[in-house]
Amino acid sequence: MERLEFGKLLLILPELNRFQLRALVKRVNGDLEKDDVNYVAEKRCDSLSACPHCDYKAFVRWGHSGEQQRFKCKQCHRTFNEFTATPFARLKHRGKRLARYAQCMMEGLSLRQSAERCDMNLATSFHWRHRFLRQPECHRASTLGGIVEADEAFFRESFKGKRNITHRQPRKHGRPGRDGANPLIPVLLLLDRYEREADFVLSTNSLDEITPCFSGRIKTDSVLCTDGSSLYPSIAEGEGLHHRPVPIGTPGRTKGGGAFHIQTLNNYISRLRSWLQRFRGVGTEYLSNYLGWWRIVTQRKLETSRAWLEEGMLT
Repeated sequence: MERLEFGKLLLILPELNRFQLRALVKRVNGDLEKDDVNYVAEKRCDSLSACPHCDYKAFVRWGHSGEQQRFKCKQCHRTFNEFTATPFARLKHRGKRLARYAQCMMEGLSLRQSAERCDMNLATSFHWRHRFLRQPECHRASTLGGIVEADEAFFRESFKGKRNITHRQPRKHGRPGRDGANPLIPVLLLLDRYEREADFVLSTNSLDEITPCFSGRIKTDSVLCTDGSSLYPSIAEGEGLHHRPVPIGTPGRTKGGGAFHIQTLNNYISRLRSWLQRFRGVGTEYLSNYLGWWRIVTQRKLETSRAWLEEGMLT
């Protein structure tokens, strides 16, 4: 549109009634959301270097499906588009809702709030959320260095959303079972002073389960700070790390204790628990997804829906 025509359009706006303005805003927002999706799809299309099915590098353009460019591999002869092999493959109404749902993820809205904003079913909202949460798993730190803090956090076992629980009686309103048992799921967290983090959902906090989580992940010249648990000395020795235990009750544990402490990790866990409260319980089956979501919130700090889309498609 020419500049003069755009100026005329702006002059007409005061003449519109509120219903017309709302319709205009809805149309403009829809076009902006669609533009975000198209922008990310085009970047993904430009970055394609091999077939996502067989990794063969020779492929040709193969027509369109709707507004999407399709390609065909010269080796396996399968077709694909820019969404293939991404968390957003085979989703319907991507152009209308994907950017809007990315905004919901950025704001940390509940499933019901996201479903209402995006005009979708609650089950669809759940499905889309976990499509977005597939990618944060890839951002777990592979290498930690310097002063690395390690500790376990425990979360109550939850079968939220399950219609049938076979191995025990369901607890009413989150109360402990009749036998007084209150199963807790351990999560091992490793955090260095550069805010790089790795977390692992465990079945038990035993040496056999914790040891593989450390394997080659921490640089050998690093210092491992832990609480007084008896599990970590042997792990540190096996990994060639300097170990500085800080047991509960140690003088100066929180103040004046120097550089060797685990308060940075304790603060991280405290903020994580506060953030999880908005979801009123997280199913144990999806706990690792939510840990990845929190990792994205604290480390990547994505501030636009387009950035969330790029995170899911281009990384």
